[in-house]
Amino acid sequence: MDDKEFTKEEVIQVIESLQPKKAPGPNGIANETIQLVFKEIPKTMTATYNACLRTGRFPVNWKIAKILPIAKPEKEECRHVKVPPT
Repeated sequence: MDDKEFTKEEVIQVIESLQPKKAPGPNGIANETIQLVFKEIPKTMTATYNACLRTGRFPVNWKIAKILPIAKPEKEECRHVKVPPT
């Protein structure tokens, strides 16, 4: 247990930084919805994130991302994709 629990202030900071008009991810939940729900139940959402951190278990759909490559106009042929090192 090297990780400290998230504070409500930390969660607020992240949720407020979400762009409300962005398209929802694979779970279909819009950022605006997340922000509205957090305003209603901040303690519950913070507790949920901390439970995930404490147990090391996160919902599978939180780990899914849809990546859509967009070719630059002068590079219509994009068969070779470079992935930056992590």
